[in-house]
Amino acid sequence: MDTTKWKITQIIPAEHCVAYYKEGKIQTEERVNCWALVTEGERSFVTGIVMAGATPGIGKFALEIPNFSGYRHVRGSE
Repeated sequence: MDTTKWKITQIIPAEHCVAYYKEGKIQTEERVNCWALVTEGERSFVTGIVMAGATPGIGKFALEIPNFSGYRHVRGSE
């Protein structure tokens, strides 16, 4: 997924949400750190940002991680 033309216009905190990924029958989850309002040309949408990878402080759009399947709200703290 090419995200080079995406522009973040606003970031809002995310509480108790995870992005989930499925590969076959295996599902993994990552905590959504914040929601980003993104524009690409005339189009606007919201996507989660997760801390993906081994480098601390580096966030990625949840949508750009392979096998992204969706978001879900989890009750309480993780």
